[in-house]
Amino acid sequence: LPDVRRFGVDRVAVLLRDGEATPAIEDAVLQRLDDPDLEVRRKVAALLEELSDPELTDLLVARMEIESDPEVLNSTLRFLEARGSRSHLPAILPLLGREQTRETAVATSWAFLRDSSPPEAIRTAVMEAIGPIDSTSDDPETMALLVLVSPDDKLGTFEPLLTHSDPMMRNALATAMLRRDQTDLIISKGGDPAIYPVAVEAALSIPLDQPMERINQVIALEPPQESQENIWEEAILTASEAVPARDQIALDDRLAMNERIKESVRIRILDQVQARDSIEEVEQAMILRRLAPLLIKANKSKTAVILLEPFSKTNEELAQIRFMAALHDRDFNSAATVNEQLEDWLEAYESLRESHPEASVAVRDEITQRFNEDLDSETRARLDISVDPMMIEPGNSVEEAGAADDQ
Repeated sequence: LPDVRRFGVDRVAVLLRDGEATPAIEDAVLQRLDDPDLEVRRKVAALLEELSDPELTDLLVARMEIESDPEVLNSTLRFLEARGSRSHLPAILPLLGREQTRETAVATSWAFLRDSSPPEAIRTAVMEAIGPIDSTSDDPETMALLVLVSPDDKLGTFEPLLTHSDPMMRNALATAMLRRDQTDLIISKGGDPAIYPVAVEAALSIPLDQPMERINQVIALEPPQESQENIWEEAILTASEAVPARDQIALDDRLAMNERIKESVRIRILDQVQARDSIEEVEQAMILRRLAPLLIKANKSKTAVILLEPFSKTNEELAQIRFMAALHDRDFNSAATVNEQLEDWLEAYESLRESHPEASVAVRDEITQRFNEDLDSETRARLDISVDPMMIEPGNSVEEAGAADDQ
């Protein structure tokens, strides 16, 4: 009886909500898509998005060929929009021409096609299926689909819609225009917050064999809103991956000149460059020479110590940077493996006292312990500590030492 079958579907809905439905239960309810009772089919269709059967999409596509109820068809289309693929498009096309399913069929078709430019055969098939549609529609997905499938000589008629009052319309149109290779146009509209993410995508679509033009376009696309800073930063990181190691210092110089680009972004870029498997040792040393001071400044000295270790015996400049990083990290044993000269430790302390006073205190204490027997009144003065009366320099009396201590 229809009432019993309807009750059964309702019970399955409860089990699905409670997470207690089994594959056998799901299979049983799917069989009701063929039920002669329309209300049963509608109830099953309403549950589609909660079902997990991986073969469900193909089953629904086959079922659409014989289903006639718009409510069931629209539920099926919404399911396919989320879990279907471009291969299911032929089954959608007939529904583009039906008034009661057109809007949902357009949304599903747009979901299938929006990520890449469809070939001409598909564009023609969609245009024929859509039939006459008001080109001034306020539905973003309808207009975007029209842009995606229209002939090349008609694209210019849609350009004014990139200034439409609805930000969703502008975003959808920009996406469709980009798929139709209108790259320069979309980049030029990057000042619009609604179009900005698409403009960044357009800049990243520049061929990889033009790495500097690509990264320069991305850098120039500064976000119009602070909330979009992350989109910009991630795009810079992505674009930098194609830049050869030999050009990375010039790139970092440009990034350093832009006040909106954080040093954390520069660190991430330089770090991923020095970690490349294909990088030459000379280039790696060049990158580390730039990266290590940034790590120290960002209180990531331990990372700098580790990265510089392979160069500590072969590159004097990098060894000195590693020495400073180790002191900043309070890794005094590592610092001593690089340099055991008191004068160098004193100069490092004086440098840290200006740049990182919080770290300099621990370095001063380490110097007084490590080099205690080598300290005299002059070196103690440089360390900003009193003269030890028990450490009397030759030619000085205890009274003179005490006077110096009082002073």
